[in-house]
Amino acid sequence: MKILFFIPVMILFFSCEKPMHEDSTQAALPSSYMQRGIDSIPFYSNNPYDAIGAVYGEILQAHLDAAATPTSNDSIYAYVNQLVVQHSFFHSLSYQQYSKIELGRLEDYITYGKTLLPGIIQQLNLSTEVKSSHEEFVELLIDKLNEREDYLVIHEYILDYEDRILDDKEIGTTDKQYLLTVSSILRHSTYAKRKRPKKNTDLDWDWLTASVLGTVEGTAQGDANGLTASLKAAIMENPSP
Repeated sequence: MKILFFIPVMILFFSCEKPMHEDSTQAALPSSYMQRGIDSIPFYSNNPYDAIGAVYGEILQAHLDAAATPTSNDSIYAYVNQLVVQHSFFHSLSYQQYSKIELGRLEDYITYGKTLLPGIIQQLNLSTEVKSSHEEFVELLIDKLNEREDYLVIHEYILDYEDRILDDKEIGTTDKQYLLTVSSILRHSTYAKRKRPKKNTDLDWDWLTASVLGTVEGTAQGDANGLTASLKAAIMENPSP
């Protein structure tokens, strides 16, 4: 039986009401984060938008702790909407701000998988060069997940990408916000592969392609939206038995 690793995080304050292509307030590091060390896995302090990933981790833990969860896609969709609003981060947000990706689109992620990635990337408000590198990063990440790479390898792969984004002076601030918000959610959500989704189940979360696609497309419409799309897709793709 695998040990469930989870680092509790206190409330993180930053704006997610602005569109991705506006500046946002940098999150303050909570005391629990500092006590464990500012770069304890799966966190990364160099990423100024890592708070959204930490919020994902808290909400994911609430899901893992739930006694029972739905299994049909429509019920999972409603369940996650109810789950996220229990977190302080979502208290000031309207439904429209965190649930823009519709059920049918999430089901498309599961049905068509990585073949949807080029179209999703093409619609992003990024330069051609940044789109290309972002697509390459996401495509290889999906491959690593499907090939069951160890999380530490995936973690370092994402950190390397984040460092390149942070150091690239040709990428504007608002584009960096989008890219680093996506990478934060991906780093924390893929960490779920080290966790068992529910007690007495045989497999880890084996499939996260839909979750990755939800992160990439959803975050373009807001960080809270990217978080919920990622979590909904992950649970739909890996329902509890």
